[in-house]
Amino acid sequence: MKSRPPKIIRDYLTPMPSHLLTTTLSDLLHAPPPLSSSLLMSSERHLPQGHHLVYFPLQTAASGLAFDGADRDHAPSGEFTKRLWAGGEVRFGGGQGLVLDGRAWVCREEIGDVRVKGGGKWDERVFVDLWRRYGLGHGVGERSWDVEERRTLVIIKYPHPPTHSISLIPTPSHLFHFSALTFNAHSIHLDPGYARWQDGHKTILVHGPLTLALMLRVLNDHVAGAGRGLVKSIVYRNYAPLYVGEEMTVCVRRVRDEEWDVWVQGPEGGMAAKGSVVVDASKM
Repeated sequence: MKSRPPKIIRDYLTPMPSHLLTTTLSDLLHAPPPLSSSLLMSSERHLPQGHHLVYFPLQTAASGLAFDGADRDHAPSGEFTKRLWAGGEVRFGGGQGLVLDGRAWVCREEIGDVRVKGGGKWDERVFVDLWRRYGLGHGVGERSWDVEERRTLVIIKYPHPPTHSISLIPTPSHLFHFSALTFNAHSIHLDPGYARWQDGHKTILVHGPLTLALMLRVLNDHVAGAGRGLVKSIVYRNYAPLYVGEEMTVCVRRVRDEEWDVWVQGPEGGMAAKGSVVVDASKM
């Protein structure tokens, strides 16, 4: 990834995008809207800090984007299709910074540090530092930069579309029954007030073991029902909380021979849990 050539993104700093961002931020903060005079170009009007984010956009056509609609050059391969903005930093130079004067400005974007964490099939995550540097003029030779920005992305593998899935909505009664069956008195699964005020969740959580039991049930029903064998082993991990009263979907997909993937998606399709499964085809 680090050997990929930098991207040169050229733009002209006209006031309208900054004006619209100010309008949006002011509305969110219940502040007075910007005056129409903020649309005037001036060699003395500095671009407000943070407003560089609405300039120098991605210029790749839709057909050239990755599966998730983002820049495919930010990921190591097509297998890594789930990405999040993990953080970053912005360094504002000592000069006047970017100016809303209609002149030509340039952004040089390149891959910095790349770190791989987790060694298992499901645990592998790639942290990518994406550096963006902004300066006056469209030239990109040896030069100083007015603003330097690091965007750190975390990118993980995401399963392909499932070949079988079942959606369900857990109720408080389901969680109570499972707590009773497992002798689990943890209030995070029983008391909405405790879950909200003590642990910062919006309501009570689905048990991690219950998620595992659901994955194994759906997987075995599908695998055994199709005459493909019985589950021999599963290695799994929970990634995000699942809440009572919200839809969750258990998904299954055969990878190759006796290897299967099983995962659980939350109400908006995000990954909540996932597992790698080995099936013994000789046991039927």
